[in-house]
Amino acid sequence: MPIMTFKRFEEKFLITEQQYKNIMPEIEKYMTSDKYCLNGNEYSIYNVYFDTPNDELIRHSINKVNYKEKIRMRSYYPQKSLDDKVFLELKRKYDGVVYKRRVSLNIAEVNRMIENKCLDNSENNYLKKQVINEINHFLKIHNIVPKVAIRYDRNALFCSYDKNIRITFDRNIYARRQNIYLGESEFDSRILQEGYRLMEIKNNGSLPTWIIQILSKNKIYNTSFSKYGTEYKMFIKNKISENRKVV
Repeated sequence: MPIMTFKRFEEKFLITEQQYKNIMPEIEKYMTSDKYCLNGNEYSIYNVYFDTPNDELIRHSINKVNYKEKIRMRSYYPQKSLDDKVFLELKRKYDGVVYKRRVSLNIAEVNRMIENKCLDNSENNYLKKQVINEINHFLKIHNIVPKVAIRYDRNALFCSYDKNIRITFDRNIYARRQNIYLGESEFDSRILQEGYRLMEIKNNGSLPTWIIQILSKNKIYNTSFSKYGTEYKMFIKNKISENRKVV
């Protein structure tokens, strides 16, 4: 059965390509690539983020509040049909702890969810039923619509002796607000500049000494970075700039 609930801490770092090359040999002493990184290659992740018509969720989130939540559809392959399997993820963060609920659906079911403002919950599996209940409660409160598609390339590793420790490196992060679906249509907005990667360390609240030493040695410091949040700020900045040109 796929994992449907997560509780973890996530620490983020913006690093250069040179820092990435410097730390990988050390990291690989303790970690192995996840199943999607075939032969050490990166894989692509496709997301559609949902929000209210007036962007209530992301506007609340970028205010650096203690509690925030978001909902997205995710796939590890570009969309080809409405039967394609995807993950619908409800992600909440409170006091630095991330709680994620995830359920596997096909795209047609997600489309019906958007239209009906709820998911069918005739599920027999108890855990999946509970996850759908949480998502439906969220949908009852928030009138969501598709807002932005974001894709990127990822290298992901798991700690060889503790599966609670995972490190991901994302690059080529692009977004679009037209033609919003999980496909390879042209992305018109680069979220993270070329030559940088977003590094995330996902853990259960404590980092091993070797990770701390690698970060310290390479002068890598944690930061706050949200893909959707960064895209939204860029979108608003561009809208303001366009309005000024019209005036």
